[in-house]
Amino acid sequence: MDGNGGFRTHHKYLIAAIGVIAALAFLYNLGIFDVWSVDQAAK
Repeated sequence: MDGNGGFRTHHKYLIAAIGVIAALAFLYNLGIFDVWSVDQAAK
């Protein structure tokens, strides 16, 4: 029972970590594309 609860808590943190990483990667990619678009427009 305790192990199951621990797993559930760990799973929750795992999902939160994946969500944060995905959000950071998404923002990072947006920044890359914005810089790329500005660079293309300047040429």
